[in-house]
Amino acid sequence: MGRRSIALLLFLVVGVWSEATEDGVGVLFFQREFPEKVVQGDLVNVTYTLVNVGNGPVYSLSTTDAALVKHKAIKLTSGTPKKEKSILEAGESTTFSLEAKTIKAGDFMISPAEVQYTSSLTEDAEIRRGFSTLTNLIEIESREAYKKRTDLHLDVLGVFALLASLLTIAPLALYFSTSSSLKGTSVVKKTQ
Repeated sequence: MGRRSIALLLFLVVGVWSEATEDGVGVLFFQREFPEKVVQGDLVNVTYTLVNVGNGPVYSLSTTDAALVKHKAIKLTSGTPKKEKSILEAGESTTFSLEAKTIKAGDFMISPAEVQYTSSLTEDAEIRRGFSTLTNLIEIESREAYKKRTDLHLDVLGVFALLASLLTIAPLALYFSTSSSLKGTSVVKKTQ
């Protein structure tokens, strides 16, 4: 079980336990996911998931992700993290995605995305604010480092393939050369 899965499970247990005593109250779980290791110039898919883990609806949901939009290492190419949804019933979920391009190599922390919602439609309803479950770390490898690393693997694989070929071909060549010389000798004996 990965670090993200453990954090998700812990958040769900704590969130449901802390709000479960109130009837009809929605509790929102919010998660942002993207690959942890990518190469500079890659397009990455960023997925947002909202789950109502409470026992009542949540209203007027609004998500933002200023940390991702303004990040120096990532540029959005399609979609937006700013979404709105009028209601999410207990047990329901909604997911949306966007695409971004990695533009700078290095290790970067990206602060959590934010969601605002209310548990009722009344004018005095408390506006609740939540954040995506984890601060994401993204490791963006430079194109040069990636090429060097993968070329090295190809070199090692090439040497391994050459050795494997020699170890396979040499005994076969020896076998066939020995068996053909034996056949030639037996033919000569028969003709004499």
